[in-house]
Amino acid sequence: MRLFLTAMLGSMIAGYAVGGRLGNLERLRLRWWGLAPIGLAMQLVPLPWSGEGARAVALGLLVASYPMLIAFAVRHPRLAGPGDVLMPVADVIPVGPPINQVMSAGDVVAYGGIIWLIVSTQGLAFDR
Repeated sequence: MRLFLTAMLGSMIAGYAVGGRLGNLERLRLRWWGLAPIGLAMQLVPLPWSGEGARAVALGLLVASYPMLIAFAVRHPRLAGPGDVLMPVADVIPVGPPINQVMSAGDVVAYGGIIWLIVSTQGLAFDR
């Protein structure tokens, strides 16, 4: 949680540093926005049973979630940034004090995407 809050606060500060305003996030219009929470929920859904059947269903949900998340990302090419490209990194990345947390490659991508979204949107000049 500390890492998430640090990423959020740091991205807001960086957005202001490049001349942006947090109020610009209010004008961000996400199309097909429902695909993102549904796709993420499909990856996190708890199954009420265990065993091989549950593993197969969990794998099916995981695989089915990716087209939804990819469709959401493709629909918003202006929001894509360097954090959306997975670079080869270790499975566990330690983050020292004051965060004291470990991250995975997926965390790096997720936080990079969040930071990129906030910083770039703060500085966007919307036509509407």
